[in-house]
Parts: sequence; C-alpha cells; structure tokens
Amino acid sequence: MSEVTKHDRTVDTVTAEIQYIQQQVKKIFYDAVVQIGTRLLEVKEMVPYGEWTNYLENRLGYKPSTAQNYMRIAKEFGDRQIALDGTDPQTLFGELGYAQLLPLLSLPDEDRRELAAENDLPSMSSREIEELVRQKKAAEERAALAESALERAKKSQKDAEKQKASAVAAQQEAEQRAGKLEEEHAFLKNQLETLKTQAEQSVIQAEVVPDEKALEAARQAVRDEMQKAVRQAEEKAKAAEGKLAKARNPLAMKVNLLFEDMQSMTSRLESALAMLAKEQPETAEKFRTTIGQFMTLKGEQMQ
Repeated sequence: MSEVTKHDRTVDTVTAEIQYIQQQVKKIFYDAVVQIGTRLLEVKEMVPYGEWTNYLENRLGYKPSTAQNYMRIAKEFGDRQIALDGTDPQTLFGELGYAQLLPLLSLPDEDRRELAAENDLPSMSSREIEELVRQKKAAEERAALAESALERAKKSQKDAEKQKASAVAAQQEAEQRAGKLEEEHAFLKNQLETLKTQAEQSVIQAEVVPDEKALEAARQAVRDEMQKAVRQAEEKAKAAEGKLAKARNPLAMKVNLLFEDMQSMTSRLESALAMLAKEQPETAEKFRTTIGQFMTLKGEQMQ
C-alpha cells in the first residue's frame, strides 16, 4: 500500500506541500516577530536606565539594531487594525519574512498597503522590495515637487495678475490726470490769447482819449496790467505744460508725487519741532541735529 502511495505522488504534489509548509512557516515567523517585538517594547520600560544593551546581549543574545527592528515591526504591523477594504496587516504582510518586512518600515501604512495590493510581495526578495520602496518614494517626491512647482506657478500667476491690474490702474489714473492737465493747458492757452486780444483792443480804445497825457497814462496802465496778466497766464501755462509732461511719464509722476509727500511731511515735521521746542528745547535740539544729519546724508547720496 505504501508503494502505491509513493508511486501516486508526483513532483507537483510534493512541491505544493512544500510551498504550503513554507507559507505556514512564514506566517508563524511573522507572528513570532510581532509578538517578540511587542514584548521587547514592554520589557524596555522595565529595564533600568543604561542597562538596555547589556540586557539584550546577555539575556536574549540580540544586537540593539535587531531588537529595534523587532520593536518597529511590532509597532507598524502588529496593531491588527482593519482597513476600509477589510484587510489587516497580517493578511497583507503575514507571508513576508523578516528581511522582506524591513524595507517596508520606512513607508506609511497607506503606502505599504498600496504596494501590497499592486505587487506580489511574498514572491519578491528583500532587495526587490527595497527597490520597490525606493521607486515609490522617488515617485512621491517627484509628485510633491511637481505639486510645489504648480503652487509656485499659481502664486506667480496671481502676483503677475495683481501687478498687471495695478499697472493698468496706474496707467488709467495717469491718463486721466494727463487728460485733465491737457484741458487745463488748453484753457490757460485760450485765456492767454484772450488777454492778448483784450490788451490790443484796450490800446486801440485808449487812443480816442482827447488828453494826450491822460491817454499815455491810460495806455501805460493798460499795458502794465495786461503784461502782468500775460506773465501770470504764461507762468500757469508753463506749469501746466510741466505737469502734463510728468503725467505722460508715469515714473516721473511717481517721483514727483513722492517729492510732494516729502515736502508735506517736512513741513509737518518743522511744525512739530517748533511745538516741541516750546516745551522741551533740549529734546527738540537733539531731534534737529539728528534729522539734519540724516537729510544731509540722504542729500549727498542722491547727488
């Protein structure tokens, strides 16, 4: 009977039995590693401070690095926590050996589960799993870099849009001011022409005065008055032309506005110093000295 049984068995049958035993051994080993690691975590709290290495080597024959790996495996794979897909760590990794588990320790639980779902980990060597982990990390790093680059690009785009909107608003404001200055310039120019015409007409009307002395005095008064009005109109027109030129140059307009602000601030500063001098002369003098030095230095730097 034994001879028949022996001849009925095949290579495939025996191989299947060996593989089954191997799987059972792996599961037993996995559970043993988790159990040992769990107890190492427990006993570490009991061993006196500074005696841990001696305890491991003398009582258990473990190197500190080996014990550390057992404890890490217990923490990462021994919680029996069931995921949303209904699997627990032992179901996914229970057939892995000690060397196969070590590379997976560097991954978060979610990433480990993803690798287990996408690959036949039990059939892979520890080096293959290590390479798989390396590729996983590299892919995640590239994804993180791409996401970071995308965020920076979005931020740069938003900043550019804000700058563009600000530039458009500044340009519109400059154009509006330029338009108003052009109107003012045209008005002053027209007023100047009107004054010149009035001056010529006044001279002609003054010629009908019968008294020569009175006539000459009237003419001179009219000329003086009209020349004064013409000079004022010319000065206003010249100032308007200057403002118009600045308005057409946004950068020059910006500098001019800042200069006007500085003049206004200087005036307020002088008033504040005058008030301070009435109550605290010494303090006011110190401020004057410091401010004077500052303005002198800035003046030299801007030349």
